[in-house]
Amino acid sequence: MNLAVVLGQAAAHLFTPIGLLCLVAGTVTGILVGALPGIGPLSGIALLLPLSFFLPPAEALIFYTTLYQAAEYGGSITAIAVSTPGSPNSAAIILDGYQLNRAGRAAKAFAYSLWSATYGGVITTILLILVTPIVASWALLLGPTEYAALGILGLTAIAFLVGGAPRRGIIGVAIGVLIGTIGLDSVTGLPRFDFGNILLSGGIPLAPMLIGLFAIPEAVRMLVGDRSTGTAVPQQRGRVWLTFREFRSVLKPASLGTVIGFFTGLLPGMAGSVPPFLSYNVAKATSRHPE
Repeated sequence: MNLAVVLGQAAAHLFTPIGLLCLVAGTVTGILVGALPGIGPLSGIALLLPLSFFLPPAEALIFYTTLYQAAEYGGSITAIAVSTPGSPNSAAIILDGYQLNRAGRAAKAFAYSLWSATYGGVITTILLILVTPIVASWALLLGPTEYAALGILGLTAIAFLVGGAPRRGIIGVAIGVLIGTIGLDSVTGLPRFDFGNILLSGGIPLAPMLIGLFAIPEAVRMLVGDRSTGTAVPQQRGRVWLTFREFRSVLKPASLGTVIGFFTGLLPGMAGSVPPFLSYNVAKATSRHPE
């Protein structure tokens, strides 16, 4: 079918009262769902799936697609505010976003996150419409060797985020891989490292583990009153907005993240927390001021 005809049919469903209502409702709900650690976009869609019984198919797709996109952004809110990623994809935002919060620039961190996500979302949506059939055919040509190489690339990118201490990064990645082996083997179906506990047969869920690693230590710091990390910091007042000059200053890393996210997102198994960390590494390597 002609692309112009398809876009026209989509616009006919979107620019209607119920279509716009689903768009706004999906955005608001997605941000709220994404900002709640441990829920995430997939769980949010699962919880709200009964709504599809009362919506026409096209409008239901608008609602759930918007909810998913907004929830992916919503995870950055808690990552910046309380050093706890709302979803695994937001874990990389803690590295610099929370530091901006501790410096009293939380509003500016939210602005960079919001407008970078908007920029990346618009560009990747256009690319998906135009080149998905071509790129998808390339992705189907990848075999086990290529997927293994991509997996090693993602683990290496995360390991070397530790700057001058790559050994600690490698040890951390190794521990993460060992934790990931807990549960039923996907090939043989046999249990691994569950110590006879049926509750571990499904493995260690990523979201609760991230909450334990980030949220609980931060809550303890706040309770004991650690002056370096646990006390409130006076914040700069202002709207969550960027000037054109500020957005232009981050246009290069935003574009790099968009390209990396687009191509890795097309590959099965590569979406999630790997593209953000990979983008973070590339942005630091190509920046004149990586600090």
